[in-house]
Amino acid sequence: MKRAPGWRLTETDAAGWDAAWRQTHEPALTQSREYAESLCRTVRCRARLFLIHDAHGLVRGMTVTLVREVPWLGGVARINRGPVACGPPWSG
Repeated sequence: MKRAPGWRLTETDAAGWDAAWRQTHEPALTQSREYAESLCRTVRCRARLFLIHDAHGLVRGMTVTLVREVPWLGGVARINRGPVACGPPWSG
């Protein structure tokens, strides 16, 4: 799959995530940082937080990736419930 020119994915911390979370449009609880962190305590994985920036540097989305280490095989990563849209409304 091709990536849109100028778009990038950056890892963030809880403070950066929370700032972007306030700009989301109707997010689900299962897409929140708190949900991912509680899930990680149960399933023994790590939550990595990512922001999706457009070509102008605006945060347009965010996603939590759950990473689980598997001995002798490496690891498995999955995105929990897909990315969340945020930032100013998109124009066609």
